[in-house]
Amino acid sequence: MIRPYYLPPRPSELSESLYAGLTRYVEERLPTGSFLRAVLCNDLIGAIGRADSESVGDLQALVSFLFNEVRSDCYGSPEVVDRWLAGREVAQ
Repeated sequence: MIRPYYLPPRPSELSESLYAGLTRYVEERLPTGSFLRAVLCNDLIGAIGRADSESVGDLQALVSFLFNEVRSDCYGSPEVVDRWLAGREVAQ
């Protein structure tokens, strides 16, 4: 059974648009844009290559928020992200 997971409030350093995309991904298991997916997949080169000026400025805050506030079974590799989107929990 999929249990809902809700993110804590958006930190001021993180843009509303990235937080909204991350919220939809975590809470509703909806796909993200290419920059956020690259971050979730732990693909730094891909993330930088896909980032616009706002996103690149949010990268440190985004990574810190992921590490400190987001459940670890929904990010970290392309396989983990695909499993999360498919609605399957990842064994830790």
